[in-house]
Amino acid sequence: MRGAEFSGAGVVERARELVDEPVDLASRRRRAFDDAFPSDATIAVGANASRSLVDALKSSGRHPVFVPLDAWSAPVPGDDLDGVVVGAVSGQVPPIDTSIPVVVDAGEDGVSTSGGPPIDVGALIRVHADIAAGVRAAAGFDTLPGQWADNTPATGVVVRLPDPADPTTFYAYARGEGTGIEWVALRQPLHPQARHDLTTVEIERSSRHLAHLFHLPIGDRFSVDEIDHAVLGVVKAAEYLGWRWWQDPDLVEPYVTFLDDKYGRGHDAYRPAFRRC
Repeated sequence: MRGAEFSGAGVVERARELVDEPVDLASRRRRAFDDAFPSDATIAVGANASRSLVDALKSSGRHPVFVPLDAWSAPVPGDDLDGVVVGAVSGQVPPIDTSIPVVVDAGEDGVSTSGGPPIDVGALIRVHADIAAGVRAAAGFDTLPGQWADNTPATGVVVRLPDPADPTTFYAYARGEGTGIEWVALRQPLHPQARHDLTTVEIERSSRHLAHLFHLPIGDRFSVDEIDHAVLGVVKAAEYLGWRWWQDPDLVEPYVTFLDDKYGRGHDAYRPAFRRC
């Protein structure tokens, strides 16, 4: 890992250098709704839909209904609705399986501007791919497989912890490594009115799904060192928790044996939380 002089603030600031052309968010949403939905339609939104999105649907004459979230925070609409709005996560669209009309909403990620230089989209794609591949291969965690939202640069890699893992401790450890990682549940928590449309079980499940998602910020001018640092921060947190290689358990036994042989059985490094050794 990096020494104490390595500043995670630089990673975050580089990620925030992403820019886009100024856009009137309300007008953009209104055009999207008018193109996809009847004027008095009942529209599904995820339980963590933003207040501004819900207000935009209401002001357009549509009727928003909160629905549960799946593991990637995509809404799970019922069959009796006229359409669904899928909120992008870090500029990416989580996969959704539905036959009703869909509008993708990039939210604030698609309209912010800092007046900085134009984004090098090709470089950003490469940075995103490198960090996502590194997290999957070295930490064994899933990353969001969704497509980028139209005309919206991805602002981060979305990492998902295994369901049994402890997200609170992971967040604390990964932040401590200077990655600038953010908790999706803090960025966009459940809407305070969602419980009026969802059952207690649906609220609890949606909240749990959100709690296992994390935003790892990226920037188109990330150096190789910053890319490595983002991946290693997640790997170290995954190792501290014992969840490294959750998706590839065949690696667990030889790695544990390797560490025992190298450091002795009393070492403080990786020990799987999901399997007795």
